[in-house]
Amino acid sequence: MTRIFRILGLAMLGLILPTSVAATIVTSHLGSDEELQDMLPEESVAFIAEGRIGDGGSGEVYELGLGQNTTAPDVTAQYAWETSATEEFTLSYDKVLNEARLVLGGNTLSYSPDLLFVEIFLRAAAVGENTSVSISGLYLGGESVADSCVATGADGLDILRISGAALLDGFTLTGEVTMTWSGSPPTGDQLSFQARVGSPDPLVATDTKTWGWIKSRYR
Repeated sequence: MTRIFRILGLAMLGLILPTSVAATIVTSHLGSDEELQDMLPEESVAFIAEGRIGDGGSGEVYELGLGQNTTAPDVTAQYAWETSATEEFTLSYDKVLNEARLVLGGNTLSYSPDLLFVEIFLRAAAVGENTSVSISGLYLGGESVADSCVATGADGLDILRISGAALLDGFTLTGEVTMTWSGSPPTGDQLSFQARVGSPDPLVATDTKTWGWIKSRYR
């Protein structure tokens, strides 16, 4: 019960729920997946949008996914990436419909999250020589994010944390993704990008009934 009151107290102060005040976008970079996991554990993730090298679009392995996790995304799509080709994307959330949406390469994926969220973590990963993944040209709600997320070479990894914006009122994040490689296209998740949307606040937990009640009461 004390925990619920603490959550409600933060909600009343506007610390975890949207306000009408324009927010200032703040970015920072994380150095490892372990740091990302510590800051945003799986139970605090509302949804993940992912693009990756799969099987070249043949249909056995997806290239685009959206859902609560990347192991078994709720919705997937096929897309044949081309090296050095820049692809525009849009990741948005509609508060009225409670719908997250990923638009990329003529595909539109939709998912309804169950948890509250306040931040976006962009993750770019490359695992081979002469490969790279770049997420750039980012705008959140029409405001330039003024940062990018770039992974290059073997074990390349970059994680960009975007905070300070009132996401629960609804948001639109736009940007560009470029994957590069030499020779034959890689397969099997060797190049990937993700947008993990959730709340690093430790009060966010697996008690979805509590959070569902708060969301229905205060959103």
